[in-house]
Amino acid sequence: MAYIRIRGLKRLEADLERVTKRIERACQEAVKETADHVQNNAKRTVAANSVHKGNLLRGIDKVVFRYDAEVGVFNTGPVDLYYAHFVEYGTSKMRAEPFMRPAAAYARVEFPRQVREHVRRAL
Repeated sequence: MAYIRIRGLKRLEADLERVTKRIERACQEAVKETADHVQNNAKRTVAANSVHKGNLLRGIDKVVFRYDAEVGVFNTGPVDLYYAHFVEYGTSKMRAEPFMRPAAAYARVEFPRQVREHVRRAL
C-alpha cells in the first residue's frame, strides 16, 4: 500500500485563517466608512436645503453592525422627528426635499468600490 505525506497543511490552515480575518476587518471598515459618508452627505443636504434643519440634522445618525449599517433619522431626543418622511417625500402642500435617497444612492455606487479597496489594502 502506498502513502502520500502532505506537509504544510497546518501552516496553510493558519495562513487562510489570517487572510480570512483580514478580509473580515476590511469589509467591516468599508461598511463603517460608507455609513459615515451616507450620514455626512444626508446632513450636508439637510443643512443646505431644509428649513427644518435643526432637530432633523441632529436626528440623522447611523448604527453600524458587523457587516451591516443603518443610516437614517432616529428619534433619540425629546423632539419627535415624524416629519422627516414629509421632508424627504413632500406632501400635497410641501415640495419634497430629499436628503436620504441621494445619500443612499452614493452608497449603492461606492460601496462595492470601498470593499474592493479595503480588501486590496488588507491583503
